Amino acid sequence: MPLKLPLTPSLVKLISPKTYMKSLAKRLSHSTVAAMKPGKPLLAALCLAAFSITAHAQQADEVSVTLERDGNAETRRYPKDTTQLDLTDYGLTGLTLSKGWTSLKTLNLRYNRLTSLTLPEDLASLEELILADNRLTSLTLPEGLAKLKKLNLASNQLRRLVLPEGLASLEELDLHTNGLRSLTLPEGLTKLKELYLYANRLTSLTLPKGLTNLKTLSVRNSDLTSLTLPQDMTNLGSLYLGGNRLTSLTLPEGMTRLSWLHLADNSLTSLTLPEGMRRLTLLNLAGNRLTSLTLPKDMRRLEALNLSGNRLTTNLTLPKSLTRLKELNLDKNPLKKLRVPQGFNLSRLDLSGFSKDDVIYYDPAPVPPSSD
Repeated sequence: MPLKLPLTPSLVKLISPKTYMKSLAKRLSHSTVAAMKPGKPLLAALCLAAFSITAHAQQADEVSVTLERDGNAETRRYPKDTTQLDLTDYGLTGLTLSKGWTSLKTLNLRYNRLTSLTLPEDLASLEELILADNRLTSLTLPEGLAKLKKLNLASNQLRRLVLPEGLASLEELDLHTNGLRSLTLPEGLTKLKELYLYANRLTSLTLPKGLTNLKTLSVRNSDLTSLTLPQDMTNLGSLYLGGNRLTSLTLPEGMTRLSWLHLADNSLTSLTLPEGMRRLTLLNLAGNRLTSLTLPKDMRRLEALNLSGNRLTTNLTLPKSLTRLKELNLDKNPLKKLRVPQGFNLSRLDLSGFSKDDVIYYDPAPVPPSSD
C-alpha cells in the first residue's frame, strides 16, 4: 500500500506542526515495515523522524517522579495535567519531582522513610502537602506556594524550620511531634485557622502578627517557658498550653471568642485574665503553683474551672458573673476560704476539694451590662 503524505499548504494553515506530525505518525505506523525495505531510504528517514518528533511531543506533555527505595531508583511518568499524587506508605527513602508539575493540587507522601526533601519551584497549584510520619530532618519548601491550604509535617525529626513567604492561603499547619527547637513563621498568614505545635521542644515562641483567623492553637507538652501572642489574634477559640514550664502568661486583650483555655501542668504562680472573655466555658489551671487568681468580672459563660493541685491558701473569690458555673475543682489546695456572691446557686455546683459548709457569701457590686 503506497504511503500518502497529505502535506498541502491549506492543511499547514489549518493545523499545527505538532498535530500534523502526530497524524503522520499514526499513518506511518501501518507502513513502517514497508518503508524500511531496501531502496526506500528517504521514506525510512521520514518514518524515523516522525516517530522521534512524536515521542518528543509526548514527553513534553508528561512529568516524572523518581522514587528511591533501599538504593533502587525508579522513574514514573504521569500526564502533565495530573492533580493528585498519592505515594503513601511506599517505603520511600528518596523522591525527586521533575519540573512541570504545574497542575498538581495534592501531594501525599505520608508513612515513608524520607529524611530530606527539596521540591521544585513551579508547584503553583499545590493545595495540600502531606509529609507526616516520615524521618525528615531537613525540608526545603519553594516560594510561590500561594494556593497551599494544608501543610502537614507532623511526626518527623525536624529541629529547625523556616517557612517561606507567600503562604497567603494556608489554613492548617500541623508540626506536632518533631522535637522542634526553632520555628519561624512568616507574616501574612491571615487565613490560618489551625496551628498544631504540641510535643516539641520550643522553649520560647513568638507568633507573628496577622493571625486574625486563627481558631485553634495547640502548643502543649513543648517545654515552653515564654510565649508571646500577637494583639490581633482576636478569633482564637481554643488555646492548649498544658504540660509546659510557663511561670507567667499575659494574654492579649480582645480575645472575645476564646472558649477553651488549657494551662494545666505549668509553673504559674499567679494569673490575671483580661476583660472581654465572655465566651470562655472551660478554664483548666490544674497542676500549677498558683497562690492567687483574678478572674474578670464579665466572664459570664464559664462552666468548668479546674484549680486542683495548686497552692491557693488564703481565699478565692468568684465574681458575680459566674452564674453558669457547674464544676469547680479545688482538690489539693490548702485553701481556707471560698467566697461566692449572694444568690449564687451552690446546690447545682459540683464542688471538689472544699466543703460547701465553709463557703462564704459576699454582697457584690453590680455586674456591667453584657454586650454580646
